[in-house]
Amino acid sequence: MPLLRIIFTSVVEDSYPGDHTAQIVADSTRYNAPLGIASILLAVGGRFVQCIEGPSDGVYSAMTRILSDRRHHSVTIIDSQHTMSLSFAAIGMRLVVGTVAQRAHAEHLLRRVAVDNSRELADELFGLLKQMAGLAVCSAEESAEVLSSPH
Repeated sequence: MPLLRIIFTSVVEDSYPGDHTAQIVADSTRYNAPLGIASILLAVGGRFVQCIEGPSDGVYSAMTRILSDRRHHSVTIIDSQHTMSLSFAAIGMRLVVGTVAQRAHAEHLLRRVAVDNSRELADELFGLLKQMAGLAVCSAEESAEVLSSPH
């Protein structure tokens, strides 16, 4: 089963009523679990940073839904790559907050996205998301076990 990971950022829609971050997490959990998709979301500086990963078909379906979600706009793909392992399979969907220093570092990285959408930037942002989630990378076999187990 080909696995895909996409890291993207978007701008929080100010005109959408209320704080919709919790609802995005709930919706993502409901829609992504049947597709075998794992995801991590960071809301910082009026932007979202999200990493979604799982079977390619499921990730493409999730991205189609994400692109039409009116709670955010200006989606920018930072990285898209096939992978042999899933880093967030054990968590399903999680909102991360991080420390003040981690959030400041994330904001610094996001300012660079518009001018430096490089592999190094993607790797640094991915590493920061993993650090904020406090997770180690799962092997492909471990990921398959987590995705096939009942949630």
